[in-house]
Order: sequence, then structure tokens, then C-alpha cells
Amino acid sequence: MTESRASSMAEHGPLVSVVVPAYNVAPFIPTALESVFAQTYAHHEVIVVNDGSPDTAELERALSPYGERIRYVAQENRGPSAARNTGIRLARGELVAFLDADDALLPIFLEEHVSRALADPASSVFYGDLETFGDVPEGGPTVMDLNPSEGEVDFISLVMQRCNPTLCSVVRRRTLLEHGLFDETLRRSEDFDLWLRLAHSGIRFNYTRRVVARYRVREGGLAADVVQMLQSICVVLEKCLRTMTLTDGERETVRHQRTRFEGMQRLHEGKRAFAARDFAQARTALAEANVALRSRKLAAVAFMLGVAPRLLWQMENLRERVLVRGTQTRR
Repeated sequence: MTESRASSMAEHGPLVSVVVPAYNVAPFIPTALESVFAQTYAHHEVIVVNDGSPDTAELERALSPYGERIRYVAQENRGPSAARNTGIRLARGELVAFLDADDALLPIFLEEHVSRALADPASSVFYGDLETFGDVPEGGPTVMDLNPSEGEVDFISLVMQRCNPTLCSVVRRRTLLEHGLFDETLRRSEDFDLWLRLAHSGIRFNYTRRVVARYRVREGGLAADVVQMLQSICVVLEKCLRTMTLTDGERETVRHQRTRFEGMQRLHEGKRAFAARDFAQARTALAEANVALRSRKLAAVAFMLGVAPRLLWQMENLRERVLVRGTQTRR
């Protein structure tokens, strides 16, 4: 579709609805909203969904300067999936853009995604790269540097994590309504679940390596707990096995990845137990992790935890002190 068609459509309402779920984000949401109002593409609306946030009074004070520039709705707390689904149902645009209230869009975000959506009517999900900010050094790796997308997005490439769509994306509203929206029983990895369901249904994805938004890394965010995040991925993969009609090859791939993520979860649980000097629990967790991950180094660490845990603790502390001293020397 052309720019003239986009303008014609916009005369009948916004082409894009930006959905912003809000829960304990009052200090951050002005940055997110200002990033929307700074967009080079203007035919949009903003829907803020207060998901029963305990900081509602502070949130509403932060939102008050925006007045009628936003559509605001409050609901009882039901999680991020339910908040996004409320926004999707209220949306007037043909395209829905998702923005977490502690993230921010670059000015070209909507223009970039709308242009690709108009040029590729066969695709329904559009995403790009994100730069990180917040509790990380400036100029660090982008999200795609750490979790790249390579090749075509399909069910297998998502399961194998060769492609990793970000939640800061744009999706055709019709597609979301036709394929069940976000699963409201999931509090984490709900986007992974949605992408898997869409891809398995034959929905096409379109992505770019261009950086189009900013992803805030902060302590206490939903993605901050690695163990819980890995556990939630396993839950989503188990759901695939339980609810989807899979080929033998797809089922084997999902099972393989579920086992790998279970191993990674136990690995991080083992590291956490070791840091707490619970050596017995650390040994059990690392030994179980190694059943899936099959690492000689991991096997050696689990063995040392069985025969000389305090020596291993001292060696790790010495290594940490050397690393810190080396960092100070380089400065």
C-alpha cells in the first residue's frame, strides 16, 4: 500500500494503536509516552492500560499532563497479557504497536513499521532491533546482537531461537483477534507463546536489523529473574506439546529444546545455590543440569562440589578478586 492510501485510511481514524500496559512504572512512563509523541508518523493513538497497579495515584499524576492525547483505562490486576488484550480490544487502528511502559521508541519506529506493513500485506508481524539502556553501560550490544534473527521466521526457527521477535513490535489487529490474543494464564514469555502460535498457523513475520526502539534493563523487571524466565519458556514449550498438532519432527524439536532449557534452568539454580554456599543443593542442581547440557566443565564442577566444596569456593573467590583487581588496574 502507498502513503496516499495510508493517509486516506487515517482520515477515518488512526492507522496504528500503540498499547502501553502499566504496572509499577510511574517513574518511567513519561519517557515512553514522549517517545510516541515524537514519532515521525502521526496517524496513531495511544492506549494506556493500568493493570491494577499499586502505584495508581502516582501513575495517574504522571499521565495527567497528557490529557486527551491518550486513552486511559484501569482494570483489576490480571497480568501483562490481560492488559495488552484489553488494549487490543479497544484499539481502533488496523495495526497494533506494543510498547512496555519502561521502554521507549525511536522517532522512526512507527514510520519504519508502517512502511514495511504497507509494502508487505502478506506479513502480519513486524519487528526490528532494540538498543539497551538503563542498568547497563551505554553503547552496549543491541538485543539482536545477543539474540539475533537469521533467516525466515517459522515455527522451528522460533523454537530453536534462530529468530527472536521482540515484544516491541507491530502486529495486524485482525491477526491477533483471529488467533486468540495473548494467553492470560502466562505472566512471563507470553510473547514467545503468541509468536509460536502465530507461526504454527502460517502467519508471516517481517523484521529488520535496524534499531527502532530502546529496551530498558532494570533490576526488578519481569525479565530480570533468569531462573523464572527459563522456567516460563519451558512452560510455553510444554504447552506446545500439549495443545498443538505437531509433526513428529516438530514434536522432537520442541522436546529437545524443552530439555535444554530445563538444563539451563537447573544450571542457574545451581549457581544461585553455590553463591548462597548451599553446596549440596548446588551439586544436585548442576549434576541434573549436566544430564541435559553434557558439559565436561560442568561435570568437573559438580564432582568438586562433592569432594571439596570449600576449596572450590575459595578458588572462585580468588578468581573474582583477580578479575576485580585486573579491572581496576586497566582503569
